[in-house]
Amino acid sequence: MIIPAFNCEQIIHHAMESVLSQTYDDFEIIVVDDGSTDNTAGIVNRYVEKVKYIRQENGGVSKARNTGIKQSNGRYIAFLDSDDRWEKNKLEIQMKCFDIQEGVGLLFSSFKHSKNGKIFHDMKFEDSFNIFREHKVTIEDVFEFRGCLNHNGENIDCFWGNVYQYLFLGNFILPSSVILTRDSLKEVGLFNEGYRVAEETEFFLRYAKHNMIGFINSPLLYYEMPESDNLSGKKNMEKLMKNALRTQMDSLLCDYNLYQKRAGHYNKGLSMTYCRLAYYYLSEYRIDDARKYALFGLRASYYHFKVLFIYLSTFMPIFMLESLEKMKKWGKKRFIKAIA
Repeated sequence: MIIPAFNCEQIIHHAMESVLSQTYDDFEIIVVDDGSTDNTAGIVNRYVEKVKYIRQENGGVSKARNTGIKQSNGRYIAFLDSDDRWEKNKLEIQMKCFDIQEGVGLLFSSFKHSKNGKIFHDMKFEDSFNIFREHKVTIEDVFEFRGCLNHNGENIDCFWGNVYQYLFLGNFILPSSVILTRDSLKEVGLFNEGYRVAEETEFFLRYAKHNMIGFINSPLLYYEMPESDNLSGKKNMEKLMKNALRTQMDSLLCDYNLYQKRAGHYNKGLSMTYCRLAYYYLSEYRIDDARKYALFGLRASYYHFKVLFIYLSTFMPIFMLESLEKMKKWGKKRFIKAIA
C-alpha cells in the first residue's frame, strides 16, 4: 500500500499505525515523501523495519502515487493519504469482497468524517460528493449488481458494475478507500502527473472506461476533512472545477461515439460543472466570468434552471449580491451551531 506524504510530521504516524494494526497482514508499506521540508522523514524512519521510504523532489500527489506504484511488488495496490486512517479490518474486508465480485478491478468503501480527532457521526458518505445532491441519486443507484458479504457475523452490502456514466457527473471515490488490482492498470495507465488537484477525478473516470468498480457499504476508514487552505479548500476551488471540466471534455473527445449514445446525460453533467464554476465566480463577484460560464451551462442544457438563475443574478447590483452572501453565511453558521 502507498502513502504519499508532504509536510505531515504531525499526523502521518496516525496513518502508519492504522496500517500496522490491520487484521490482514500480507502487504508492504511504501511511503513516498514528496519533497517535505519538515520532519516527515524522521517520523517515518521510526518504522524503518516495516516501511519502504522513498524521497523525491516535490511533484504533487499524482507523481508520488505513481512512484509508489512503480516501486511496489504486490498483485493489489491500496492508497492512504497521510491525514486519513483505516479501520483495522479495512484490508481484510476488501480482500474478501474481491473473492465474491468477479471481474471487479477496483474496490472502494464508505467512510467516517473526522476533523482534528472529532468524529462527525451525523455526516453520511454522500455528504462529501456533489453528485448525490446535484443529480438526486444515491450510491445504490450507481451500481448494476448487489451482493452481501458476511464478515464475523455482520452482513455488509456490496455493489459493483460499470459506473462510468455516473463518475462523469462527479467523482464519488475517496482515494484512501481504494484498493485495485495491478493488472487493471495495464490499459488504464497511471495517474496524470499534470494534475496537482482533482487528480483522482481524472484517474477514476479514465479507469471506469476499462474496468468494473465495486463499493463496500461500510465505513472502513476515517476521512480527515480539509482545512480551507488545503488543496481541496476554497483557494483552489477554481482550479479544482476547471480540472474537473477538462477531465469531462477530454474523456468525451477521446470517445465521441460514447457521447452520441447518451448526449443528454453527458450534456447535463457538463452543464452542472459549468454551473459550479459560474456560482464560484459569482460568489467572488467576478461577474463577467460568472456570466460566461453560466451561458456555457445553458448551451449544454437549456432546461437547467439553477444555471439560469445564476445567469440572471449576474445582472443584479453588487450590493444585492453581497446581501445574499451575508444571509447565506448567517444560515450556515446557525446550521453549524445546531450540529456542534
